[in-house]
Amino acid sequence: MSLAAASDAAADGFVPFRDDDSLLAFIGEIGVRRSNGTVCFEVRLKEGALNPLGILHGGALASLFDVAMYEVAKAGGEAVTVSQETKFLSAIRADAPLYVESEALRAGRRTVFCTARATQGDRLCGHATAQFARLGDTGT
Repeated sequence: MSLAAASDAAADGFVPFRDDDSLLAFIGEIGVRRSNGTVCFEVRLKEGALNPLGILHGGALASLFDVAMYEVAKAGGEAVTVSQETKFLSAIRADAPLYVESEALRAGRRTVFCTARATQGDRLCGHATAQFARLGDTGT
């Protein structure tokens, strides 16, 4: 995250997200804010994640949704995505930060159901739901 962007994000409670994922690094600079069981990403998109029309690739948004919901689902232990449904509602461009907020709808002993939404400015750009399986002691 650039120094100016990091300063603005920190003022809003965002801190840099983990830097161990090359796909996320390719999509953009990501800050995260965690509060009361929710996770919110602030994403400053990079040009490489845009299609020739200058719009964020759908797969990139689906990846952001998956990671944001995983961050919520893993609160009770490691988890893996079982299914995800993504709805693309509005074009996302790199001229403003993208916000992806996720929360758990229901968390059981072995399964977590999550939802996420993407906004840019006052526009709802996408929505997703997913089911995660919590991993047992053997990783299964």
